[in-house]
Amino acid sequence: ELNQADGQNWYLQSSAVATQIPAYQALPLALSGFARDQMPWAQKRWGHVEGRQQAKTGAWLRGGYVSGSEEFTGANQYESRDRFVQAGYDVVLDAGLPGSFSIGGLVQHTSTDTSVTNGNGSTFAASGYGAGVSAYWTAGGGLFAEALATLTRYEIDIDRPNLAGVADTDAYTYAAGLQVGHQFHVAGETDQWTVTPRASLTYIDSDIDGFTDASGIAVDFVESDSMLLEAGMISGLDLDLRGNRMLNLSAEVGVEHDLLGGNSLTANTVSFSTDRDDTRATFGAGVTAHLGDGFSIFARADGSASLSGEGHSQRATVGARITF
Repeated sequence: ELNQADGQNWYLQSSAVATQIPAYQALPLALSGFARDQMPWAQKRWGHVEGRQQAKTGAWLRGGYVSGSEEFTGANQYESRDRFVQAGYDVVLDAGLPGSFSIGGLVQHTSTDTSVTNGNGSTFAASGYGAGVSAYWTAGGGLFAEALATLTRYEIDIDRPNLAGVADTDAYTYAAGLQVGHQFHVAGETDQWTVTPRASLTYIDSDIDGFTDASGIAVDFVESDSMLLEAGMISGLDLDLRGNRMLNLSAEVGVEHDLLGGNSLTANTVSFSTDRDDTRATFGAGVTAHLGDGFSIFARADGSASLSGEGHSQRATVGARITF
């Protein structure tokens, strides 16, 4: 290492290199955001809430595009774009429980790119493959609960203008969550209006390999986890189109709070902590068309906005499901 007489590291005192640190601080934040936005809760992967119906065996497929911006540690900011596709299969089991119970598996692929406003225009791209498992239970009268876990492996390339190949590394992102809710029938017989209060708790952690970049900075990621508590309400309207066809319209609002908050890393043994707004509003709307014979297609638009900063995200997804 190049140290000055006062013991300070030369690399960290170089303004050109110091501006690189925010790119590394943004990396675990972005990976956590990707996991949050891809979390395939039942209502996301099936297109609607199933609290008053029996669980069903079936296959599903969905793809999405997410764009967003996040402020962190002062004036730093990053913008990210995430494209993902997921496919899964759910099987109803006789578990001896009241109501119905199903388990499922899924696979996913994601491709992302992120740009950081860190003074030198750093960017990083991540490509990942993953898998997940789920367990879903409904009492049939509206109450439902779900456990969900996913694991994604990323290959990450970090660049900046005039210096390609700043660094590359690998990461594993783990996400595990539990949600509970109750779907209430409000009005209607043929065309039905329902409201569904729900809450979820999701733990996300990224295990990122350390590296030494092209400038000689040795980076080690110390802490990069979050615990997201979300509470919200879904309003749904089922319209009977006759002929065993139905159109479901839904709208959702909620609040999400990170109970852990903060990330940290070391660069040439010097510690850097990362903070961002821990609370954001969430909202979304969707439409699902049940076309008969157990086949349905759906589209959703979702978003989130920081309650005390300028962070935000927008997500569009489309998908299909067939049940047997």
